Amino acid sequence: MEHSNLSEILSGGREIELFGLADFQSDRSPGVFTPGQVLLAIDVRFLDARKCRRWVLEQLHKGGPACPICHQSAFNADNRNRFWSGLRLKCPSCGAWFSATSKTFVDGFSVSKKSEETDPNEKFAHIFLMALLLAAGVSNDKIAAALQCTPEKIRLWRNKFKYVNELSWVNSDDESV
Repeated sequence: MEHSNLSEILSGGREIELFGLADFQSDRSPGVFTPGQVLLAIDVRFLDARKCRRWVLEQLHKGGPACPICHQSAFNADNRNRFWSGLRLKCPSCGAWFSATSKTFVDGFSVSKKSEETDPNEKFAHIFLMALLLAAGVSNDKIAAALQCTPEKIRLWRNKFKYVNELSWVNSDDESV
């Protein structure tokens, strides 16, 4: 038996009361949405870029800030703030210039140079959203549309995350992407 609309599907059933959809038994279109529509609508504007930055950097540096060259970790407050803000800083020990993403697997990550130049935190929102959508099983084409980049870039990142998931030393409680 085929049904042509939501009210027909639910009419006569207790589901109407359970789901609070009684008001939708009219001729007008119901004001509902699906999880799939949410996935198609999401983009970086839905995320707090600063929270994304902090979360990503905390995952990359569980032991705290350190120089990727000499591994010096004794930073003054200004350098720690620069590090956790994703800004470049100079190592007080070896003199190397670096940022919190230097020599990490997200080093050089960029989706949109233009948006990242206006807000450096945007890069972290892109990383977070891409990882979220990859974990949700969204296709490369749809992720690329949400991030305004090429499906090929998403394919490369999908493979990179797959490789990271396969590393034996990665402490992971999550599902593989």
